[in-house]
Amino acid sequence: MSRTNQNTGVHAGPIRKSHTVTKALGGLLVGMLMATSGTSNAHDKSEIALPLHKGALADYGATPWFTEALQPGALSLKFALDTGSNFIWATSDVCSTPACKAHDRFDTSQSGFKWLDKTRTKRSFGPWGDMYTYTGQIQVHQSGSTSNIALMSFFASVDYEGAKFQYLSWDGGIGFPSRSDQVSSGSSFLFHELWVSKYLNHAKFAMLTDRQTGLGVTILGDGIPDFLADADSAISLEPMEADLKYLWGTKLHSFSVGTHDISPLSGATFFLDSGSSRYKGDSKYVTRILETLYSATDSSGHPIFKKIMDGSQWVGLSYGKGGPANYPDLPYISFSVGQSCQKDDSSAAMITLSPGQYSYKVEAGERAGTWVVAARVLPGVGGLLVGSTVMDLFATEFNYESDSSGNLTQGKMFLYSKNFGERPAELTCIHQSE
Repeated sequence: MSRTNQNTGVHAGPIRKSHTVTKALGGLLVGMLMATSGTSNAHDKSEIALPLHKGALADYGATPWFTEALQPGALSLKFALDTGSNFIWATSDVCSTPACKAHDRFDTSQSGFKWLDKTRTKRSFGPWGDMYTYTGQIQVHQSGSTSNIALMSFFASVDYEGAKFQYLSWDGGIGFPSRSDQVSSGSSFLFHELWVSKYLNHAKFAMLTDRQTGLGVTILGDGIPDFLADADSAISLEPMEADLKYLWGTKLHSFSVGTHDISPLSGATFFLDSGSSRYKGDSKYVTRILETLYSATDSSGHPIFKKIMDGSQWVGLSYGKGGPANYPDLPYISFSVGQSCQKDDSSAAMITLSPGQYSYKVEAGERAGTWVVAARVLPGVGGLLVGSTVMDLFATEFNYESDSSGNLTQGKMFLYSKNFGERPAELTCIHQSE
């Protein structure tokens, strides 16, 4: 595929907002959520709007975003809504480690809850450590309502190995896999349950987050309202399946750091993972990104970055001093995705992130107070996965294809330009020709 940089007039520079405008934006989102997340009988509804809130960002690769609007039984918990997972889990009161006690815990003694399987099962979370679970079941309702929307089977954590769980901003996770046949055995698939019960009119969901206000929304059963995102700005992402079939994948056309093309990523699978806070991928991809950035020096010729090691393996980069604002000559990162850009089927989107957008300041846990590059080596991904580093800059829509039996498979994803808040440093439509 050859490309010419044919700028179609799409430009999305970061918008700096005054405190007054930011406060007004917060009110706008809250008002929208109140208007769209009322409670009523399940079959009277076509969509569910779930408010999102931003917690402290730790350097463990997990999203800081969570919702408290889905309530399992009597107690509200903070749940990540995770397109990078294929099961549901929650911290339980059976677990008494310091990491568990740092969270609200599911009450296993409450009325309506039952154990389905008390076999102690290990679930690895990679660099976080390992979680051990039993399997339980409870009715779920929206906060503020007594009407149940689904009977949810989930993995109740009974032990954590690894202190990193302590710094998660949430108490559990609800998976939104790309296929209903890829759900982990024993766990419910909440969206699928709502779909087959005809609670939702459309087999789609959408996410929008705003770092400036710490507010966002996930809408189940519909897309993002027009007043929050520009419908004509759509970047269409066709499905591309990889080894981890439950992930939401599309084709990555190109990826570059400054003027350096990261050639192994051309044609690789590009995943949108709402449970992640950064770029993640196999060493053959991410190490090339890290190597290119690591060569950057300050005005005195000193290295800007320090290596982050996991044992003997180089996995990431932190800033030696200060953060991206201290180094105006750092390269930008650009990548090209999509089979249509602004309704032009001959164009893809070239998305460019500034150093401040591909870096973040750690707010909790290890390295708190320091700046790091939002890219980390994670073996076994089978492509390049991105999370809130990119998704915070767009409104994102995930579509399922449904057959006559209600089975779900991945359809198209869409990225829309938000009508407010931070956007990519630059976004252009580029002509594609085979």
